[in-house]
Amino acid sequence: MNLKILETALRHSWTKETCFPEWQSDWANKDPAHGQCVPTALVVNNYFGGDFIYDRKNQHVWNRLPNGKEVDLSRSQFPRDTIFSVSEYQTREQLLHSEKAVKYENEKRYNLLKEKVLKSLS
Repeated sequence: MNLKILETALRHSWTKETCFPEWQSDWANKDPAHGQCVPTALVVNNYFGGDFIYDRKNQHVWNRLPNGKEVDLSRSQFPRDTIFSVSEYQTREQLLHSEKAVKYENEKRYNLLKEKVLKSLS
């Protein structure tokens, strides 16, 4: 898989339904990446593996690939001058099944985005 191809498929697959639930009502008025970090990072991980980086201050998740390169395909939802820092590394289990993940329907949003990306790629 080529990262640029996956990025294009993700951008065409983001919807209000894959957005963070508390931001869905305003999703159409924002950058399409708004509220998409968790499902996006999970889909990227499906294709490239690696780690999930979490920034507690900005409530944001992105990927570190096995080669050490950091990839943040939903970065555009933040102002250009936003400074991110690694608060911790999270697991797929945490992102999908922790109390917080269940509350924010991460698994449902991820599965929906995953299916939309598969359709876009085919």
